[in-house]
Amino acid sequence: TVPRATHFSPCPEKRMVCNVLVIEDSDADYESTMRAARERGITAHFMRCRDGDEALEFLFGKIKDRSNQDLIPNVIVVDLNLPGTGGDEVLQAVKADAELQNIPVTVFTSSANIDDVRRCYRHGANCYIVKPETVPTFKDTVNSMLRFWLDVSTLPRPVAP
Repeated sequence: TVPRATHFSPCPEKRMVCNVLVIEDSDADYESTMRAARERGITAHFMRCRDGDEALEFLFGKIKDRSNQDLIPNVIVVDLNLPGTGGDEVLQAVKADAELQNIPVTVFTSSANIDDVRRCYRHGANCYIVKPETVPTFKDTVNSMLRFWLDVSTLPRPVAP
């Protein structure tokens, strides 16, 4: 299945479409992330997978067969605590794949456990952010995270077929 696209517009500063894959099982957290992005004027094509299995199917099925190259994410935001395959396993799979390993992966999770943090960085996470508990701080954090990856950072281009 192809993740549902939520919001689309080009990233004018970079003259490219910025695809963000959000792997999040919580409807509330996903909607809060999308609301924060909309309110702050973040322009991107957001796609959502609700669990790790769906994310792996999307990343290694639809994209790897080259039929949906326009859906390759420029950034992946993943929760750790997912049903089925966990976020850390998705992270490992992405970072172990030659075609996907350069995609920045931000772990955005409620876990502040130091072992989770260490494991994610050991597996190649580019960033680890603990989800804030208050709405204003959550929105500010999402804004900062997305602005960094989409406006400040230089993102790698997808690997050519």
